Amino acid sequence: MFDKPTRVTFLLALGSLTILAAIGQPNRRNDSRHPAILNVEENTTGTQITINGTGFGDATPHVWLADQALTLANSSDTSITADLPTKVAAGAYLLRVELERPHSELFFAADIGQVGPTGPQGPAGPQGPTGPMGLPGPAGAQGPAGIQGATGPAGPAGATGPAGATGAAGANGGLVFSANLGAPSGDFTELVGSPVGVGTFETFFGAPQSAETLVALPANCTASSYTVTAIGATGTSSATTYLGFTSDPTGNSNEGGALSCVLTANNGVLVSCSSSSTASLSAGTYVNFAIVGFSTPTDFSNARFFLSFVCQDPPAASNAVQNASDINVKPQSNSTTDSITEKIFLP
Repeated sequence: MFDKPTRVTFLLALGSLTILAAIGQPNRRNDSRHPAILNVEENTTGTQITINGTGFGDATPHVWLADQALTLANSSDTSITADLPTKVAAGAYLLRVELERPHSELFFAADIGQVGPTGPQGPAGPQGPTGPMGLPGPAGAQGPAGIQGATGPAGPAGATGPAGATGAAGANGGLVFSANLGAPSGDFTELVGSPVGVGTFETFFGAPQSAETLVALPANCTASSYTVTAIGATGTSSATTYLGFTSDPTGNSNEGGALSCVLTANNGVLVSCSSSSTASLSAGTYVNFAIVGFSTPTDFSNARFFLSFVCQDPPAASNAVQNASDINVKPQSNSTTDSITEKIFLP
């Protein structure tokens, strides 16, 4: 007696033939397909089943219905016919097919002795009596949000609030020193120019003597925001730019660089450089702009330079300088050249 199994390891869909799993390699004769069972058909006498599918291979497979091995009548790459045991109870059984080439195991839910053609729909039965009222069902899902209503009229203006507390005094402003200077033509070693005004750089070979380019700082301050921009610099060479400073009004000694940045040409395109550093300078210190270290001086021939820095007074400094709209500073000089009156612009 072949009993209907009492427990099936996989979830089976009764009344239908459903592929549960296919494990293995694709059929070597058709690598685009994996072995698969498509359906199982039982003959009218209930003595055989035919397993239809793909990729079964050319070797004789092994077939089990539940835990009982079935005898095969024939097999091919797409069809396997197996004999059913006698007295198989109607029901759904786990069908297992083991393939040799390719080595795979296929599983299927096979309905045996219980699936016939669908009969015609019977007539509707009479309506039954109304049953007792059941318990309330669970609350339904929340519906979508409604359309937003129109904006209501504006309310009356509120009363004026009390005045706020007086804020703290802001930091002292700084002096902006700037220059618009043109480089000479030809070859040069150093360019030195006044930090304020419009003019041309002076060129130097050897130790600079730049009294005519110096401007004295009117108060102790912190130099910052040093920026240099060049227009018309050809090639791609570079030069080092400095905010120069000295305590010597003649410009012959004590020359140093407070702030600096490297300017690199870009084939005539506007280029710039800046320094994020700061430097503390004392009142009376003389400053100027200097450009040195040209890798190819002719790249900067006739270029126009815009240079600037901010001289920020410390909080304890006098506000007299800060409140002026502009200050005229006359640099000292030991040259016979006419003195230059420089103009310092507030930001």
